[in-house]
Amino acid sequence: SFHVTGVQTCALPILPGGGAGPDASPLEKVYVMLAGELTVRVGSDEVVLRAMDSCCIPANETREVKNNGNHVASMLVVMPYPEGK
Repeated sequence: SFHVTGVQTCALPILPGGGAGPDASPLEKVYVMLAGELTVRVGSDEVVLRAMDSCCIPANETREVKNNGNHVASMLVVMPYPEGK
């Protein structure tokens, strides 16, 4: 059987005009788009993610996520559990 430890996941709905950041996290994060579109900016790099696109945000990198569309976007966030938790 398949078993994963030390990883936490969260599915986030992001309303049109909504988003998160800019801020940084001490944890690496992987974003996987489930539906809709989101613009992700890390430093001076910007990309539009669509359904089943993914990206990796390194630890301590300032990032911003924005839903510039007219529909709710859904994104899965995957990251490790913090040390000692």
